[in-house]
Amino acid sequence: MRKLFLEDPLHPKGGIEIRVKRDKDCVFCKHCTDVFWDYTNLIYMVFCRIDQDTNKEECEHFEEQAEE
Repeated sequence: MRKLFLEDPLHPKGGIEIRVKRDKDCVFCKHCTDVFWDYTNLIYMVFCRIDQDTNKEECEHFEEQAEE
């Protein structure tokens, strides 16, 4: 389980931190281009640059996103 910070300029803290079940989830992959979320559903849509299925349990194309 890993933590992910979801940015929101309207939130008093600049966003919220959530826990993601999988350590190699798409949101941590360098191929992830967009993450759509809201306060009700949290993450509900993820887009992949190389057009892989983002609903799979594990992706063979996962590459850790570089730290900013």
